[in-house]
Amino acid sequence: MGLLSIKRCLPAPSTRFNSCILYLHTRTNQRKPQTPQPRKAAVTTTNSAITTTVFAATTIYAATLTALMTLAPTWKLTQHIMRTSTLAPLVPLALAYGFLILGSWQPDTFSLILPGSLEDGFKAGFSPQFFPKLTGIMTLFSRSATAASLWVHILAVNMFVARSVYVGAGSGSVGLLRRLVIVCCATFAPVGLLLSDLLLTNVGDTK
Repeated sequence: MGLLSIKRCLPAPSTRFNSCILYLHTRTNQRKPQTPQPRKAAVTTTNSAITTTVFAATTIYAATLTALMTLAPTWKLTQHIMRTSTLAPLVPLALAYGFLILGSWQPDTFSLILPGSLEDGFKAGFSPQFFPKLTGIMTLFSRSATAASLWVHILAVNMFVARSVYVGAGSGSVGLLRRLVIVCCATFAPVGLLLSDLLLTNVGDTK
């Protein structure tokens, strides 16, 4: 009677077999490593390395231009670079900016910059669309290539303003006050431009 009770409690052979198969299948899936995607990972790593290199190179380039205008303003090389053409000093930055913009473009880039649609804009009256939102801009610039392109954009604008202040000295020497304004323009272009108008125009440069 006891043996019979034990046999009744045991599951049927087919049930035990199915349970073992299910157990082994579950254990195999748990132990099976995820198949990596080396090609995609390699491409991402390469793009990130290129972006970092371009970021560093443009920063060094802009710092070099600033140093030339402030520490060696009368040097022939500085004069040649800054006075030959308005665009000449900005060409490397413009090329880097274009490269980063093309590399950072994704399917949702345009919708993050200009969200909304015309159809939604005319529902229930007039509701302006295509107006940038802070959340979208934050998402956009959380991407390394896009953030790097913004940085190069800022560098190009700063260098344009700083060069304008430098050239404003004419062919003569660049005074101390103008050099300080150039540094400010190379760092904070809007503030530097304001200082240029307030100090250099009204006070004059100090030799």
